Amino acid sequence: MIDWEIELAVALRTFNELVLMFPNLGPCGAKPEAVADMSRTSAHYQFLDNAYSDDAMIETLRCWSVNNTAMMEMAEGRLTRADDTICQEAVEKRLGRMKAYGTIGADVVTHVENSVNTQLLALDEMASAGQCFGEISKIHRGAAMATSLFDANFKVGSTVRWQHLTACTLNPEAVAVHFAWKQRNDLLATMVAQDVTSFLLNIHLDAPAPLVWTGAVPGKDEDTTYRWQAEVVTPPGFEFEVTSVKMLSAASAPDRFVMVEAKYPASGSPISSP
Repeated sequence: MIDWEIELAVALRTFNELVLMFPNLGPCGAKPEAVADMSRTSAHYQFLDNAYSDDAMIETLRCWSVNNTAMMEMAEGRLTRADDTICQEAVEKRLGRMKAYGTIGADVVTHVENSVNTQLLALDEMASAGQCFGEISKIHRGAAMATSLFDANFKVGSTVRWQHLTACTLNPEAVAVHFAWKQRNDLLATMVAQDVTSFLLNIHLDAPAPLVWTGAVPGKDEDTTYRWQAEVVTPPGFEFEVTSVKMLSAASAPDRFVMVEAKYPASGSPISSP
């Protein structure tokens, strides 16, 4: 489906109506649709698989894929706190959850500490593992945030800078909608003010960008790997320029759903070397 067809399909629909376009969307979101997409298009990503064949790198990618949420918390924490503090907080948080199931031995504590250190090391390895692929002309991200935060950051002509590793996808449909839907639901479950903007972000690459392909992690089949996400991760400091913001939901809809077009590199930003 090309861009104008996607826009036509979602124009003037509320978010709830939009997600119903995916027949399997439910507790698992659009994952079943995305798994089916990857099964059909897996061969298209062979050049990316070939770029990440090193066993050590595969282990780093697996660490990221399995511990993504925890590692993102550490990446965000690094913006304001030292690594020692972040590690201590992460260990205490995980041990705290485990204590609910009984007494924790010294061997378990050591295992958790080693696991946290491994994840922090993997963050550093991911940050420097990006490769520039001329075959990739566009990346996508589905997300949601407080409407006030969205309005402050996604203005036409503004430059957005992601300060830490950020997951995007090569799939503009099921995967992008899945994560916009998932983040929206998570926010609505925790926010006092139910004012959330969900959005699909399309970043047009006017030059090759340094990306890490996490879909190289092997598994028995598509559904037991994370390949269905068709995920590429951008490095810390990745910048892009917003070129358009288009409302996709009806003006009267309580849920705001938006499509954002952007370009990389942002005006005046240096182009990354392969």
